[in-house]
Amino acid sequence: MVQRSSGNLWYKKSGPSEPANTNVKPAHSSEEQTIASLDTRIIELKNEVTALHDQMLASSEIIEALAEQIRS
Repeated sequence: MVQRSSGNLWYKKSGPSEPANTNVKPAHSSEEQTIASLDTRIIELKNEVTALHDQMLASSEIIEALAEQIRS
């Protein structure tokens, strides 16, 4: 798609230029928003994984303590 678009730039005929549309947001702003949103989600998921890991370790300690009591 980028290649096709760049090819179109080379083959456009010269003529009077159209006035710039100032209401159009740059394409990268939505990309930046998407990236920022994904970065936020990644951080949230990392925090959730850390919390789940901590819970797993705590559960393992409880299971080990219970197993020790049963053996004693």
